[in-house]
Amino acid sequence: MEVVVLVEVDEALQYARQKLGAMQKKAPQAVRTALNKTAREAKKQDERITKQTYTAKGDIHSLQFKKATTANLQAILKDKGSNISMSHFRTYVGKKRISAVINTKHGRRNLGKYGNKAFFWNTIFVREGQSRLPIEKMASISSPVMHGNDNTWGTIEDDVRSKLYENIDKEIERILGL
Repeated sequence: MEVVVLVEVDEALQYARQKLGAMQKKAPQAVRTALNKTAREAKKQDERITKQTYTAKGDIHSLQFKKATTANLQAILKDKGSNISMSHFRTYVGKKRISAVINTKHGRRNLGKYGNKAFFWNTIFVREGQSRLPIEKMASISSPVMHGNDNTWGTIEDDVRSKLYENIDKEIERILGL
């Protein structure tokens, strides 16, 4: 699974050209620098929120950052990964059931699947039917889902867009020598 976050900058480029006036040829450079700075800040913010929200700290991958260039004004934050084993989250093994805290905002949840309770045997498994076999290893959400869902990226997306224009204004001021 892969999540890619793109910020389109056509409007930002037009905004920079308008602000620069006679020096509008420098607009792509201003937007590139502002976009890379904004993407680095967004990466830090997203990773901080993700680590606060989910209990699988060691399994949450950091976002990969691909810088924007003047030819390609797209900064890309992406993450790859598959579902994380349920035993990597904060789990509680009791006599009658197993529960886990995956998302700290949702609290503890009882584990089970196919109408069967989960059981612990070096890791967390669940039976696929009524018979003893076959069994399936339980897994939860993946790192890309943690980074890209509405609880993490959705909370900072508007801030990122406003921060982009703030950084463009700072870069324009730097170019114009104000």
